[in-house]
Amino acid sequence: METVPDYAEKATGLLYFPDIYTACQAIVPISETGAAAIELMDRASLRSVEHVAGLPLLSKIYLMKQQRFWLNTGRLPGSS
Repeated sequence: METVPDYAEKATGLLYFPDIYTACQAIVPISETGAAAIELMDRASLRSVEHVAGLPLLSKIYLMKQQRFWLNTGRLPGSS
């Protein structure tokens, strides 16, 4: 299995896109910034793990709340 190195300093980001097509268009530009890994999670992906034992509850709640906010407002969480 290929994995990315476990660097001492790391960063992560969570990006929202209006649709899967737009998200896919962002893959190359994001990878060109030096991103070591990119993961795409659509609603179906999140739904498929909502009831998986061992997945931290806080992770599930956070992701679902973030997505619900975006779907209800059309804005990213934290934006004005």
